[in-house]
Amino acid sequence: MAHIITRFAPSPSGSLHIGNLRIALIAWVFACAHKGKFYMRFDNINIKCYVKFQLACLRLLHVFNIATSLLFQQVMRQRLYYRFAWLLVLGRNAYFLNGALWFITASDLGCFFDYLRFKLISAISLYNFIIMRSNGFAVYNFCSVIDDHLMGISYVIRGCDHLSNTCKQVVLAKTLGCYLGKFFHLPLIVNNCGFKLSKRITSFDVMRLVTCGFLRKVIVCYLLGLHMTFLKASISTYLLVYFSLNCLLVANFKYDINRLVCYNNFAITTIVFIKIYAYLANFFFSPIYLTHAITTLVLARSGFVSDVDYYYINYYLVLFTYTYTLIDKRILYALCRYLKHSTSTVFAKVVVVGVYNSLAAVYIALNMFFFNNSINVPALATYLDSLGSSNLVLILNHILFI
Repeated sequence: MAHIITRFAPSPSGSLHIGNLRIALIAWVFACAHKGKFYMRFDNINIKCYVKFQLACLRLLHVFNIATSLLFQQVMRQRLYYRFAWLLVLGRNAYFLNGALWFITASDLGCFFDYLRFKLISAISLYNFIIMRSNGFAVYNFCSVIDDHLMGISYVIRGCDHLSNTCKQVVLAKTLGCYLGKFFHLPLIVNNCGFKLSKRITSFDVMRLVTCGFLRKVIVCYLLGLHMTFLKASISTYLLVYFSLNCLLVANFKYDINRLVCYNNFAITTIVFIKIYAYLANFFFSPIYLTHAITTLVLARSGFVSDVDYYYINYYLVLFTYTYTLIDKRILYALCRYLKHSTSTVFAKVVVVGVYNSLAAVYIALNMFFFNNSINVPALATYLDSLGSSNLVLILNHILFI
């Protein structure tokens, strides 16, 4: 098989939603499964695209451990597009009108088939279209053809909302003599009303899902259509061995937040038990206390990672009302260290493991520990909106669920 090269080419005009992440995951897994390469390209020829969204996109790929071999930006390749445009003018395949450059559509290409999915329209039904605007910037279809050719992209994996662009890109590629890879158009992810997702609706923002306590492994499993039982095993190992584009569904993928919560709950009640049990076992605690603590955590049935610290607090509030033995304080101290641990600092406070003679004192101390001197636990939505990239949920997510 020829060397496989795929790419992810978002437009940095807003925060990436779960549909964008699904395309990136499939393109990356397909390349890795065939020992190929995965490239990242920003289709930012639009001058209104912002750098902050590019940085957010790169951070998202890093969070989900999606490694790229190369990074391209269209805005840095404008002169390259001018050269190809001039070749079309010299070959009498393009002309100027009202300051813009128009491509003359060929009439002998006929119909062709998209990879595995669609029969696309004939080039005969296409009208001449713009490839360079009057402001001097190249149009998306023109840039995409040139970049895919120079990057050597063998599989163009993207959403089926790009079907209308595909025929224009094929015509341009054949006229320019560019290499043309195979196209695979994924079905769209739609909301409950059946409409396409938007970058401007924050509820579909992937980083917001991670911040709110959805595990990365859960999101990957859900977006790739795998059953939740795969959460017990290594998803990456399974995908690298068995993944195929033929396994993907043809129909649109409906985004169901309730189903995603079910996946998350299943993962927390199985994976968290194993991870924290193994961690606490290193402290040689009493098996009875250890089993009691872990069982209480599992029975809490947390739907989100952000619920985990909440149930820890409630459990130890009850625990401190009955006993103040050394073993209880050591378990509490270890769990607090585990929750607050990052790669650089351990935010444990000795005051948390002190001996208290009232439930109120324990409640205040725990809240001061978890919420930085705040006596009252803030509402979850308000609290999450105020957090930065180093908040407790992200740290816990990073430690427990690589």
